[in-house]
Amino acid sequence: EWLESNGVYISENSGWGDAPHPLALSSETRDEDSLEFSGRGLVFRKPVSDGDKLIDLPFSLCMTKEASQNTFGKSAITDGTSEYIAIALLLIHERYILGEASFWWPYINILPETSEVNPSFTWTEEELKLLEGSPALVSALSLRAKVEGEYDTLRQGIFARHAQTFDPEEVYTYERFEWAFTMLFSRAVRLDALAEGPQVALVPYADLVNHTPFSTAYITAEVGADGWFGQKDEDKVVVIADRSFKAMEQFYISYGQKSNAELLLLYGFSLDRNPFNSVEISVGLAPGDSLYDEKLEFIKNSGQGLPDGTGFTFPLYIDRYPNELLECLRVLCITSEELTRPDGSRAALSNLQATMFVSEENEVNVFEALIEACQATLDRYPNSEKDDAALMKDRSMFTILPMNTRNAIRLRRTEKRLLRRTIATAERRIEELRSGELDLEGLDLTIPNKKFIIDDLISPGAQSWLQ
Repeated sequence: EWLESNGVYISENSGWGDAPHPLALSSETRDEDSLEFSGRGLVFRKPVSDGDKLIDLPFSLCMTKEASQNTFGKSAITDGTSEYIAIALLLIHERYILGEASFWWPYINILPETSEVNPSFTWTEEELKLLEGSPALVSALSLRAKVEGEYDTLRQGIFARHAQTFDPEEVYTYERFEWAFTMLFSRAVRLDALAEGPQVALVPYADLVNHTPFSTAYITAEVGADGWFGQKDEDKVVVIADRSFKAMEQFYISYGQKSNAELLLLYGFSLDRNPFNSVEISVGLAPGDSLYDEKLEFIKNSGQGLPDGTGFTFPLYIDRYPNELLECLRVLCITSEELTRPDGSRAALSNLQATMFVSEENEVNVFEALIEACQATLDRYPNSEKDDAALMKDRSMFTILPMNTRNAIRLRRTEKRLLRRTIATAERRIEELRSGELDLEGLDLTIPNKKFIIDDLISPGAQSWLQ
């Protein structure tokens, strides 16, 4: 009723100028692969075609920073305030102060609790032990520390300056702040195609759609059309079908190309099949390297090194590893002899074209270092891939395990499989190099010159807040 009274037609019956709405709310859905419960979702009442508009709602229904400024005033929520902070405070105000009197109450009233989403950054210390050895543990602890730090900053800043509005003891508590950020990380979208520029928003109804990595449908925006007498219609939030669907099929969108680690960190689930899985490895300097000081300076000058300045972190993917990883390893593995020119002079490390093949020995060392880094990452896990696979094989026993345990096992297994696949690929490359099967002199190994990139596990919307 709230949606329809605010210009969103979702009736199963035809209306004046409106076709029956193709979607229906299902209070309980399951993931198609894992068969895990995935909460509420939207299913089709009738068949639809590729390109059909499925959701069309006014942007004014969304919860945004502008709405927060209208509620608290620009003296509290300034133009410089993060969109995530602004919407988080608005969520707390609407739920815990206004309650049923809130304009958004019909939407807020169906939002889940933190424990129902259960993203890994909210896990207990005991639950986090399930991620031991995985880079996802570091990400969870890092994001938790970031959220806690933002709350402390609010207490010392906005809350202190506007004490009559923001009571951190009774209303704006950390637990509620964590809940608000759980909602934002798992539901907020960045709408780019708006008349006034990109904005982060909570979109009622549209955020009920569940995720699959195989969908190409997204929540997007449309600029309002030109109306009568020079006026423009309001901007809309829309979702378009990415393929044909049959009646009773569940509709999915994509939350983006996210690995299981990121899905667990922000959304509280992991997938059996995910083509965007990745795992991070660290590569660094050998303490006895004769070029240690020069290479250390190179790492520091890159601006992308590990906190201790002795190496880099890179993601590995199912079907590839970054070009930047090979570039970095060529530099880290190079010897003084390989930097020596024919005339006996020595080239500076900073002049090395790491996008190019240096020598056969260097290239072998690169892949040996890659194997060593992958094996070191595998060794940090307290159990093996075989152990995780055995737990998952007996589905009846696996389903008895707590949800967080199941998600952690899926994540660990996909990371270990990815690491072992990379090791196998690197071993084949070494065999090809040593056998002469791979003719490096005749092979074009040049790639676009890029900076070293450390892929973040955080979603694009959350990245803007973290930055």
